[in-house]
Amino acid sequence: MTGVVNVTLVVEPDGHYFCKALDGVKPFTKEVNCLLDVLPDFAAVGGTKTREVSFSVGFIIEGKKIDPKVIDAIKHTNNTIWLVGYPKK
Repeated sequence: MTGVVNVTLVVEPDGHYFCKALDGVKPFTKEVNCLLDVLPDFAAVGGTKTREVSFSVGFIIEGKKIDPKVIDAIKHTNNTIWLVGYPKK
């Protein structure tokens, strides 16, 4: 099972943020919300403008080992956090 969730955060000048958009596979969006709950605030940049930060979170749930093609695909992605896991037996 694999999936990618695209995330867009709005970061205030003081470093606080909120989630503007979360788009992806439903079971994984719940997991990304859990990650966002523990993500600390960003460093304050000052000024008055808000900024948007976009990134992706990729999920791979594999059997006993990960396919080398998947690892190669992971190496060639930008702005993606990859979480790899194995199902319980």
